[in-house]
Amino acid sequence: MSTPTPAQPVVVAAPVAAPPVPAQPPASAPINARTYALPLSQISGLPADAPPGTVFDLWVAWDPRLTKQPRIQKLLTNLTVQKIVPPGGRETEPVVLVSVAARDVVDLLWGHRYGALSAVLLPGA
Repeated sequence: MSTPTPAQPVVVAAPVAAPPVPAQPPASAPINARTYALPLSQISGLPADAPPGTVFDLWVAWDPRLTKQPRIQKLLTNLTVQKIVPPGGRETEPVVLVSVAARDVVDLLWGHRYGALSAVLLPGA
C-alpha cells in the first residue's frame, strides 16, 4: 500500500448518522392520558395544597348502594395531580385537574356521578 502524496487526496470516512430517537414520555405520565377536572371538595383525603405530580389512588363508595352492604372499592390507581385551580369567584370552589389514562375515563365518570370519592396518597410518590 502506498502512502498518499500531496497530489492524492486523503479520503476520510464520515460516521453514519444514527436515526433520531423519538422522545419518550415521562414514566409518570400515562400514555393516552386525559385531563379530568373534579371539585376538590368531592375528593375526601386530597389536601388542598397537594403539589403537581402528587400520585394517589381513588376509592369510591357507591351511592345509592348497589348491594345490601355498603360497597366500597378502589376505583383507579396512580392518578396524578396536574394542578389545583383556585376558585374563580366567591361562589366557586377549587378544582383539581388529574391525569387519567384514557381507558379509565368511563370508570371515573361513573364514580364521579354515582359515588363518594376518597383519595389515598401513595407514600414517596
